[in-house]
Amino acid sequence: MKFFSWLLTLIVLVAALSFALHNRQDTTLSLWPFGVEVVAPLYIFAIGTLFIGILLGAVFGWAVHLRHRMELRRLRRDIAHLHEKIEDMRAAASGPQGRDMSRSLIARMRSKRRLWERRS
Repeated sequence: MKFFSWLLTLIVLVAALSFALHNRQDTTLSLWPFGVEVVAPLYIFAIGTLFIGILLGAVFGWAVHLRHRMELRRLRRDIAHLHEKIEDMRAAASGPQGRDMSRSLIARMRSKRRLWERRS
């Protein structure tokens, strides 16, 4: 996928360079409500418009993915917290009282599994 991205970028750059080399005549751009006229080569306006479009696309793409990045950050914190909890439970289960608790927990799980097997 990265190859196609670079290939597309190269094609756009070659097209922009070709356009710039063949359209060097001056053009007048009139900004109507402000009464301002700008005179510059045509390729400046075209490449400037392309640059502004790319910049706006990048900003909007970043804004759309912001929510997903925040959710990912929250999930990573939750996973780290759960890993700590698991390690604490393993440490507690390795002691003499923990072995008795783990045996009773296993017995309860087996009885619940038998109950579910009878229902189905």
